[in-house]
Amino acid sequence: GDGLDNDCTNPDTCDGTGACVNNDVAADTTCGESTDDACTKADTCDGLGACETNDEPVGTSCGDDGEECLVEDTCDGSGACVDNGFAPDTVTCGDATNGACTDPDTCDGAGACSENNESDGATCGDDTDDECTDPDTCDDSGLCVQNNETAGLICGDSDSDSCTSPDTCDGSGTCIDNHATAGTSCDPSDNDCVVGACDGAGVCAESGMASSDTACGSNATTDCTNPDTCDGAGVCQGNNEPDGTTCETGADLSDAEQCINGTCPENNGPFIAVCNHPCPSRIRLVRNPSKPDFLYVKAGFQPPANYDPTTCDFEIELSNANGTIYSGVLPAGQLPRRGSKWYYKDRGARLGVSNYDGIFMVQMAPRPQGYWRFQFKTFTDLDTATLPNMTLRMMTCGSSYELTTDWQSLSAGYKLDLRKAIP
Repeated sequence: GDGLDNDCTNPDTCDGTGACVNNDVAADTTCGESTDDACTKADTCDGLGACETNDEPVGTSCGDDGEECLVEDTCDGSGACVDNGFAPDTVTCGDATNGACTDPDTCDGAGACSENNESDGATCGDDTDDECTDPDTCDDSGLCVQNNETAGLICGDSDSDSCTSPDTCDGSGTCIDNHATAGTSCDPSDNDCVVGACDGAGVCAESGMASSDTACGSNATTDCTNPDTCDGAGVCQGNNEPDGTTCETGADLSDAEQCINGTCPENNGPFIAVCNHPCPSRIRLVRNPSKPDFLYVKAGFQPPANYDPTTCDFEIELSNANGTIYSGVLPAGQLPRRGSKWYYKDRGARLGVSNYDGIFMVQMAPRPQGYWRFQFKTFTDLDTATLPNMTLRMMTCGSSYELTTDWQSLSAGYKLDLRKAIP
């Protein structure tokens, strides 16, 4: 028979009974090409003496296994793996997030998956723009980030007192209050004698009165005054020495100084008579209750050095042995210069409606002789002027001028001729 001899068959032989027997190798015995990969297996005998290939069918997956941006390789049916290239740039891949700062990833046509993030600084998210935050923006990694101000930055209400501090940013975009804890001690007013406590909402509320003898106001200690103290009822009271208490200003004066309303004014002596005719300083008592009494003074005085009436209070006081009859103060700044004179007038004082202690008129002017002349008139209640011996005192710029003498009684009050009364 057949004398072929290879991987899948041996030469035919007689079987001893007169028959010729072929000697083919059993099926699936390996033969020929031994390659074993994704597109082919080792060749095997078919059991009929032939060696057959074992290639994978066309389209069988091989090589690149179909990653997102690679087209899967396939076998060609002849044992070879064919490269099918890259996915087009319209194919989505990677992160499919579609937000304010990123679009879904896509293939780049060259086998890579590309991010599609918005540019760094593009607006996104919360567009609030205030003291503690700016609008959110994209970063270059596709995230929307907050742009809050640093914690502690001052914002909102800048008030700062014992119950609150300026508002500040909290670092999360919010402006927060910084109030003192409820119960924190505070001063509810300019009154040292009223006690307060914070309410926790930034307000100092009155909570009681300071005890008696609590220090307040002025702490001055002089010949004429002691430190102010609270009275226990919310009032800061002065502790002046009685008027008339001897004091010293440090000036070398022949007339002794005396305390007046807690101060020690320099006693610059008596008034100066300034008229050739009688210069009346008169008190008039009007019995008709519809009209107020009045006090009129016209006199001269030697002023302190560099005297300027606009910068000082002007005070008049009239008293007798029973006490004060009248006391009036025209505050500094109320006596403006008008030409060669300094002048104040309040017409309402005639009707009993005045701004300053019934004062109707104050007029001042320097005289060529070196002294100053003043006129003063007030409409007020002078019913306590029942004794003829009275003291008239004028104070200005820390100096005091006074005269104690008997006044001439009239049917409706008193009068005084300074030319006769001054030695």
